[in-house]
Amino acid sequence: MRKRIICFLCVFCLVMACGCAAGSGTGPGNGKKSPSEKEDIKDKDKAGKKTEAEEKKNEEKPEAGSSFEDIYGPYDGYTYFDDDGNVKYFLGTDGEFTLHCMFVSGDPEPYEVVYKIEFSDEILNGNTLTAKKVIETGQGTDITSWFELISFTFGDDTVRMDVERDESTLAGGSGDNLLAGKYWMIPKSEGPQKESSDEGYTPEELCDMAQDYYNRHNGYYPPEADWTEENGLYTIHLYEVVDNGDGTTHTATSAWYEVDKYGKGTDIIMGNEVDLSN
Repeated sequence: MRKRIICFLCVFCLVMACGCAAGSGTGPGNGKKSPSEKEDIKDKDKAGKKTEAEEKKNEEKPEAGSSFEDIYGPYDGYTYFDDDGNVKYFLGTDGEFTLHCMFVSGDPEPYEVVYKIEFSDEILNGNTLTAKKVIETGQGTDITSWFELISFTFGDDTVRMDVERDESTLAGGSGDNLLAGKYWMIPKSEGPQKESSDEGYTPEELCDMAQDYYNRHNGYYPPEADWTEENGLYTIHLYEVVDNGDGTTHTATSAWYEVDKYGKGTDIIMGNEVDLSN
């Protein structure tokens, strides 16, 4: 009997010892992690954080495969103003990328020259696009060789245009050319605005404002504008004279605006209200 009790106690102690070993230490069923497992988890955490950082960086910086329109699309109408507050250059980004230049040569009235800019994936660098080809749209002339560099850097609220010009290709005065330099473009609405006063705007100023207004809202700059006045209201006609090819011409009307001396009034054709200063 005594031997049986001793054998039973030995077996019991052995079972308890095994149970303790299973519930402590670094065994697989103890709920704790071994040093090697902890290192694995730490490495995975680092890898996850690195991936998130890289994804955030990639979201902020467009890749070479991005659509160019994705990069420049939001900057339609961004404008560079000269020292007198006049529109000098502005961007068109609806589908294709165009640079609109308001040149002045002899006649104080500006005339518009439009350059179509083409880009290439190979020269995409973050938010900076460098021109591959420059086309003067009036005659369809490739003028890429005139420039050593034209690039556009797109920021949060501005576009910087960098121009390096081959001076030997200059023709005419500075008023007829896009010269070398750095030009910062901003939304036109944030540019210098003439303050309204009791005197208001002159009829000529209203015509200029009407042409700019139509271009901002319709993507086309009507080349001709004239006006008549009656009872303090100005009727402004925006149009283009079109050659019929047989020695005759006709007038293609873009808009009729009836406005007061502050540029506020009605689009006669569409029937909606207009404010030429916005």
